[in-house]
Amino acid sequence: MTQKAPPQTDQILRYITVHGSITSAEAFTVIGCTRLSARIWDLKHMGFNITKKRERKNGKSYDRYFWEAENE
Repeated sequence: MTQKAPPQTDQILRYITVHGSITSAEAFTVIGCTRLSARIWDLKHMGFNITKKRERKNGKSYDRYFWEAENE
């Protein structure tokens, strides 16, 4: 029996938890996710507080996403 991979939303949350944030380039390289903004939309509608910051490097702009987990 083959093992099913966790949904991309789970993988994205796990990546953000470990690394602090995620970009579309990281999502594609590590997770294979080609539509990070769509998965972020899914997470927001599931109730996760995801924020983004626009960054610029070498003349190119991109979004970096963060999960603002509630303090317990």
